[in-house]
Amino acid sequence: MDDSTTPSPPSLPSAPHPPTPQTPPQTSSILDVISNFANSNISVVRTGTGLSVGCLLLYALRQAPPFVRYTKISDIPSRDFSTRDVIRGRLISIVPRKNPHVSSPAAFRFVPLTWFERTFLNVRSIFDTLHGRESGVLVQLRNVSHPPDNLVGVPKETWLETFVLQKPYVTCNLISRRISGKGGLEEMAVVDVSWRPYMQWKHSDLATSLIKYGRAECEVEDVDSGGVEIGGIVWDLNLDSSRRMEELEEDVKRIKELVRLEGEARGEEEEE
Repeated sequence: MDDSTTPSPPSLPSAPHPPTPQTPPQTSSILDVISNFANSNISVVRTGTGLSVGCLLLYALRQAPPFVRYTKISDIPSRDFSTRDVIRGRLISIVPRKNPHVSSPAAFRFVPLTWFERTFLNVRSIFDTLHGRESGVLVQLRNVSHPPDNLVGVPKETWLETFVLQKPYVTCNLISRRISGKGGLEEMAVVDVSWRPYMQWKHSDLATSLIKYGRAECEVEDVDSGGVEIGGIVWDLNLDSSRRMEELEEDVKRIKELVRLEGEARGEEEEE
């Protein structure tokens, strides 16, 4: 017997391999469905993405200042009054007076227009079609009141009525915001109004023109005064007015100039 030949030891069984992680079948199927739909309908996906981006851009442009259109005085931010910003549009009517035999503040119905409307819809027929049924917002002309109708002479509102009948484009400089006494349900803006006469580059101030030629009276009132009756409504509060010293000084100079113009107009009427 050969001792050199020895039996080999039995081989050990190999260790089992760990199971390979697999994607859950439900998640895999959802991703496959989405991927297959996108691949087979690539034009639809691109169109939908483009429309979504376009809608977002359109909404962003609609909120930009050149395209923002105020339909109520309450829509105007308070900072626009405190900084005396401007809004542009058209005067469409004069607010009728409750008692024509006493002086009353001058107020108008005003339709604010966006930059887009003023630039691309600057046609009278188009304006009347788009805004003919609108009542507009209330604006009070600062430091101006209608004279009583019982004064001797030509009715003072003749020129103003003719002017407003043309629905002129004007610029309203925001001064303050009035709140009605009926629970603050209505608001009105106190403004300075200017417009550019035909064939002129320089704007004219409406209050100065009315008082200078004896078409209205100068109304000196506290900027925070309340209890003003306009259009059959008593306006109690006056809010959001500027408190900057330089603007208050300009207001004082403006009132002095209007009082001077009123005195000159009355002097000319007495001479006549």
